[in-house]
Amino acid sequence: MSWDSFHIVFIRCCGIAALLTNTLMFHLICYKSPKNLGAYKYLMLYFAIFEGQYAILDMIALPDSITLRSALLTVVSSKKNHMPNELLPCYIGLYMEYQSLSSTFIFCFGIWWLQ
Repeated sequence: MSWDSFHIVFIRCCGIAALLTNTLMFHLICYKSPKNLGAYKYLMLYFAIFEGQYAILDMIALPDSITLRSALLTVVSSKKNHMPNELLPCYIGLYMEYQSLSSTFIFCFGIWWLQ
């Protein structure tokens, strides 16, 4: 098995596992969580939905992440995925939006935690 085919199978298996666990998390948050969670419940629901969408996007586009020292580069090959070339800029935009939303949440949570 070549590295590319292993990489594709690995990303798809991890994506399916992410979808299953996030679906379970969504169900548990909606129906089994205590009523006194308040706004934290909606934050957890947001994360379950967000991570599910991210897993679907990852399985479709099959990105490669390359790291060198402190730099991270994400590359999407038009040869590996089955997306039309016209949709690749849309995927990249969504991917960057998800990255920035995650960073924003981590920053806001850090400020809230330190108060």
